[in-house]
Amino acid sequence: MGETKYVCTYDKYRHNTICERKRYCLHIVYHKYTHTMKAVKAIATFMVTAMFSFIVIMQNNFFNNNNNNHNRIVHSNNKKINKFRTAKPPFFDHVDVFDHNLLKNAGRKILDNDMAVDERLSNIPKVIHQTWKTKTVPKWARLPVKSWKRLNPEFTYKLYNDEDMEKYVEKYYPKILNFYKNNMKPVQRSDVFRYVVIYAEGGIYADIDTTCAVPIHKWLTYTENKTKLAPSMKNNVNKLLLRQSPPPTKKYNFIVGFEAIQKKPGWEKYFAAEFQLCQWTFAAKKKHWLLKHVLDRIFEYYDNGKHLKSKSIIKSTGPGIWSYAMNDAFKMKYNITFGVAPFNHEMLGKYGAKVGDDILVLPTSSFGRPFGGIGSSDNVLIWHGFQGSWKSLPYQSHQRHDDNDDISNGIYDNVLNG
Repeated sequence: MGETKYVCTYDKYRHNTICERKRYCLHIVYHKYTHTMKAVKAIATFMVTAMFSFIVIMQNNFFNNNNNNHNRIVHSNNKKINKFRTAKPPFFDHVDVFDHNLLKNAGRKILDNDMAVDERLSNIPKVIHQTWKTKTVPKWARLPVKSWKRLNPEFTYKLYNDEDMEKYVEKYYPKILNFYKNNMKPVQRSDVFRYVVIYAEGGIYADIDTTCAVPIHKWLTYTENKTKLAPSMKNNVNKLLLRQSPPPTKKYNFIVGFEAIQKKPGWEKYFAAEFQLCQWTFAAKKKHWLLKHVLDRIFEYYDNGKHLKSKSIIKSTGPGIWSYAMNDAFKMKYNITFGVAPFNHEMLGKYGAKVGDDILVLPTSSFGRPFGGIGSSDNVLIWHGFQGSWKSLPYQSHQRHDDNDDISNGIYDNVLNG
């Protein structure tokens, strides 16, 4: 039999050998391979083009959303400023402490108001005490510090560094100096110093990350719609004075505010006390017995070696021991127990309390923002920026940042220069 010849349709020449199956012809295989590669290349090109188009579309949407958000923020700030300009000062009920333009305008507006002295505060020296590790405050603290000076020009302002604090404690409360120097962290020393300086000299203490929203001489007037409803008890007398305003001549020698009042189970995870009192801002006359009680409680804590069993800052010098020492003092001297009617959670949170003849405990709205719990939506006197944080929210305080920390922006710089 003769050889069967096949024609290769791809190269137009005859094979002299027999191909049992045409698919084994190299020319046919190559042809199929090239067509497959063309198809793969076309699919890849389509996918890359589609992906690029998707990225461009998403990028455009992102920038459009940012522009819309910026416009909404600007519009909101303009509305707040316009609303403020038509209101009677002070107007800080719903103002964000970081709304710097509004704070700047508001501060100037309030200073235009009368500077009449509130006689109920006349026993408290007109001195503002603040601390920082050096004599130069960091940039993030300049605006809060400026708010205290600007809104209270009749007050003397004092800033203490670490060296000043140690000398002051050595002079006015020397028995705790050994623990102060050898067993306390900087934050604990800061706690002890604030109690010592107000006990020894009197005046107002404020952390440098607190912003004064209302002049000090207006504090009582501004909160009177709340405090006039506060429950009160005097000198172990069982007569309860409810919903009565104090006489015009009544003078307060100690002012503190609730930081938070908690009712729900599990509050121990976030707060040191059920009825936690602020110690980032408070005021007192010189040598007030309540501050001496707190200092003696702290000394006892260290003298009994409790600091060796627990490293807790809150329990040793901070808001924990501060709150419990005061609660115990109120119980012993005035037979007051927070949480027991009429000093129940709601009353204290909304209206505060009047203790004895000279102690005013302000409601959570006054000093406790932004984590005040019950009744913390209005009548704000100061804002706590929680700039230093050594514990996760919702409770933050104490740790001092470096001087080089920079959270500035154009608005912030303009306010500082205003």
